[in-house]
Amino acid sequence: MPSDLRRLRKGRSALLVQVLGGLEAVKATKCESNPGCTERHRPGGEMHDERVECCANVSAAPRHPRFPLRLGLRVSPWPTIVSPCVQGRHPFNLNTKEIMKKSLIAVAALAAMSAASAQSSLNVYGVADVIIHKDDVRGEPSKPTKMTNGGVSGSRLGFKGTEDLGGGLKANFLLEEGIDLTSGAAAGFNRQAYVGLGGGFGEVKFGNVYTAYDDISGATNPVFDSKLAPTSVWKSADYISNPGSNIYYASPSFGGVSGAVSYSLDGSKNAVTSVHVKYEGGPIYVGFGYQDDTEVATAKFTRLNGSYDFGSFKLLAGYGKTNETVAADSTDWSIGADVPLSANLVLSAGYASSKADGAQRNYGVAVGAAYSLSKRTTVYGGLRNVEGAKDESRVGAGIKHTF
Repeated sequence: MPSDLRRLRKGRSALLVQVLGGLEAVKATKCESNPGCTERHRPGGEMHDERVECCANVSAAPRHPRFPLRLGLRVSPWPTIVSPCVQGRHPFNLNTKEIMKKSLIAVAALAAMSAASAQSSLNVYGVADVIIHKDDVRGEPSKPTKMTNGGVSGSRLGFKGTEDLGGGLKANFLLEEGIDLTSGAAAGFNRQAYVGLGGGFGEVKFGNVYTAYDDISGATNPVFDSKLAPTSVWKSADYISNPGSNIYYASPSFGGVSGAVSYSLDGSKNAVTSVHVKYEGGPIYVGFGYQDDTEVATAKFTRLNGSYDFGSFKLLAGYGKTNETVAADSTDWSIGADVPLSANLVLSAGYASSKADGAQRNYGVAVGAAYSLSKRTTVYGGLRNVEGAKDESRVGAGIKHTF
């Protein structure tokens, strides 16, 4: 072959073609002689088939009318030099096996992340609640208006998590810190802090947990069991609600009937034994609770309460008994009703009584209302009057937000 002809063919192999209308100039090279292909895809190697596909792509490239070599042309407004077999891959047709492989890896990773998300969860929640009230005590100088944290519910910040262990078994934990909105002070996870397991058998908790008696104690107190409630006179409300080092078990519901028992080990704060049983079905609620504080205090507490929702209003009733080892026993009771006046407005009123053996009766009368501004925000207000050993009154209003 004449040397001039050989030089001409080599020159054609490296020729840059500028096409009017924005066609790119492309460097044409046979795949067999392209170092990108021969180095990455040696015959007999793992990716030998990719070399064949790359060469096939070059063979399929369009011919330039003036040159017999096959040239890969790409339309673009800016001229660019592109090899038709860049690093062993044709610019118009990347290796489908590698694309599928990477796609499968991505899908598998996404599925793994979704499964992990479904198996475990962490929720941040809280309550911000404050009330402004004015108290007056008969026979005492007028008291200033005061702001108090937690008019209906104690303000708090909590973290609750769960992990699915499989077979219906879950690991649970909760960390709940009380926050005083009047000062911004926080007292650590003093409300609750526990870890436990849950499943078809119910749930068991270990740590700083509210007692089983506390679960149902204020369930039917009038005026939203708030700082405006008439049950402030009750002696049976003076129990230890959060003794610490608690072992707590709650059963699943059997036809609406469920129960819980808790025992606080001596060595943390207090040794307390507590239990409750309740029924919830349709418009009916009935609860019974018992707590023994005598190892660290001087009383045993009994609570029986219930409610019935008639639709137009809900009837509330409660009974409490305190058995003292030193002082006189006392008996408490209450009656009240919640009346929805609209979809967002509820009126609540009630009467409560407490009498210790051989002592004067104390009683309270209260009325209040709550208006829901949204699903999370409620404003409330009311007034209460207490008479007996100490005559006093309170009027106040507050706002509660949950998140």
